[in-house]
Amino acid sequence: MKRTLCLLMCLLIAATSLAGCASHVPVQTSAPAATATLAATATPAATVEATPEPTTSGTQPLVAEKVTLTFGTHQGTNAAIAPPSNDLPIYQYLEKLTNVHIEWQTAPYDTYKEVMNTRIASGDKLPDILNLNGLGNYQTLALDKVIIPQTDLIEQYAPYTKLFFEKNPAYKKLMTAPDGQIYCIEDTVLDSHLPMNIMIDKYALERAGIAAMPTTVDEFYKMLVAFKDKDINGNKKKDEVPLVIDKENLVSLGNAFGLQIAWGWNKYFAVQDGKLVNNYSLPAYKEYITFLNKLYSEGLMNKDFATINYDKIIENVTKGVCGAVGYWSSYAYLLGDASPDAVPFKTDKKGEQVPIYVPMDPLKDANGQQFFVKRSGLNGDGMGITVDCPENLKPVAMKWIDFLFGSPDSLTAQYFGVPGVTYNAKADGTIEKITPPSGKEWGAYVTEIGGNQPPRAHQQLIEGWRNSWLPQWLDVVDQGMQKFYKDGDILPIQFTKDEEDSIAKVTTDLNTYIDENIISFITGTKPMSGYDAFAAGMNNRGLDVMQKAYESRYLRQIGK
Repeated sequence: MKRTLCLLMCLLIAATSLAGCASHVPVQTSAPAATATLAATATPAATVEATPEPTTSGTQPLVAEKVTLTFGTHQGTNAAIAPPSNDLPIYQYLEKLTNVHIEWQTAPYDTYKEVMNTRIASGDKLPDILNLNGLGNYQTLALDKVIIPQTDLIEQYAPYTKLFFEKNPAYKKLMTAPDGQIYCIEDTVLDSHLPMNIMIDKYALERAGIAAMPTTVDEFYKMLVAFKDKDINGNKKKDEVPLVIDKENLVSLGNAFGLQIAWGWNKYFAVQDGKLVNNYSLPAYKEYITFLNKLYSEGLMNKDFATINYDKIIENVTKGVCGAVGYWSSYAYLLGDASPDAVPFKTDKKGEQVPIYVPMDPLKDANGQQFFVKRSGLNGDGMGITVDCPENLKPVAMKWIDFLFGSPDSLTAQYFGVPGVTYNAKADGTIEKITPPSGKEWGAYVTEIGGNQPPRAHQQLIEGWRNSWLPQWLDVVDQGMQKFYKDGDILPIQFTKDEEDSIAKVTTDLNTYIDENIISFITGTKPMSGYDAFAAGMNNRGLDVMQKAYESRYLRQIGK
């Protein structure tokens, strides 16, 4: 069985593209209620090369006699992810493989930063391993004696990570601090697959009398007008909301105006003539916000875009009132499942799902260019080893982190669950899924028992998506969009401590100023005639301070 799984994962990892969310893998289940305190609970683009099983070390179990480590982490980025617990089959399976028992200390994702920072400030004993998501600059955490460097430990005890870095040096650079140390191993997520995008109901297109997907901003606008006027849900009521979208996903229209903005990406600056300039001061950005204001004022998008969540988006889809949805395009098939046109569920002759909501190609900008900006390369769930980890357990902690991040057994468990429970590995190296209990959807069940997007460093792999949940039609659409992706001009290498400190002093006030004004311009509570004054006023909120830090980092990026 072990050799079968290793061969399987070598195929799974080979020729896969990774890079910098929560990336968003669809899940259809709900998690146990979250607790309110931290307590024990039951970049540059790179093509990832295959990570073979190491010939030295990298064997299981990691230790001969069972060892206990403590791990502080959040409970998952959304309610569908199962909080870590030794009651879950995947965590039980990983313990059996490694001979390492984990005592989990968790807090809800939304409060994790506050809860853990409070604990750090109090001087209380820290867990052996700590999820560093949201806790600040890694170099600063080391200087403050919260975590230790992992560079030497990786060299001695992390064969999977070493091989990953050898095959993917770009990611080693992203995980390396300005002082040359690596302080944690982080998530790598897919940079050019199924990003935030607009998904269009093909049946709404038919009912509106539109023959093809839009390719320009003007065609997109006219499509939304048709959705509003043509009674696309057939109820003879003026209840259509042509575009339903949340605030974060508005960036998916930015590329239509030539802007390099994407979720998790630098939003403050653009590069012009080799120098950083205020993104918001660009004429194209003003044009982009003006267009969003037009959609809002003409009733072509939902009024609650600033507060709507996924459940409310699905509610609109279920009612049939929307013809386009802005969200993670990995959820396209779930939007289709929720559509009235999915009753009865539509399949083709091969039994494959018939697409309903189809991701849109990027709209052409003023120069006729179509592009998506690749997402940043790391996702933040870095696993640090704390100063309170006993000296004799630090090698074990490093081995365990390495095992979770890169071993074939761990990656197989992440995507497929537990052998004999969710799948059987066949002699030819393929996987045969086992029907879940009580009629549950297979991918949702894997998530429910601890897989999919665990709240610790892990890898996203397109082959894993294909073999676990990705419908074939959506994979074909995704592959057809690969030609549109390009690297962003500003890449997310790490800040120095001084840069991070200067940014921290102004970030809250600046972000509040930006968010409040942008929402006001979109909704019309502030006229667009005041936009230039808003952009100029950013310097009074600390943009000039932030720009110095970003410029210093950018010079390191380009080697100056």
